[in-house]
Amino acid sequence: MTTTRARKKKNDDQQELPKQKPIDEIRVEGIRAAIWRNEGEKGPWYAVTIDRSYRDSENQWHNTQSFRFSDLPTIATICDQAHNRIAQLIAQEHNRGAASNGR
Repeated sequence: MTTTRARKKKNDDQQELPKQKPIDEIRVEGIRAAIWRNEGEKGPWYAVTIDRSYRDSENQWHNTQSFRFSDLPTIATICDQAHNRIAQLIAQEHNRGAASNGR
């Protein structure tokens, strides 16, 4: 079962906040890398979670963060793709920042 830090939280009015969604996903052979954008004191930063989908004996879908030996080359590929995508996102943010500063 997949767990994330983006659980529903309640504010002072006791209203549920919407669950955060990844800004992008990369999928290869049943393995998914979700790219998350977070805001910090020093500005935005990115994180990646990786999981594998599988069907159980009752044909129900599940996700796990446990991987088989044969999954490792795919994970390496997905990590490289996630790294490249985050680099693009950072460059886009810098370009938007430069454009808004009149550069």
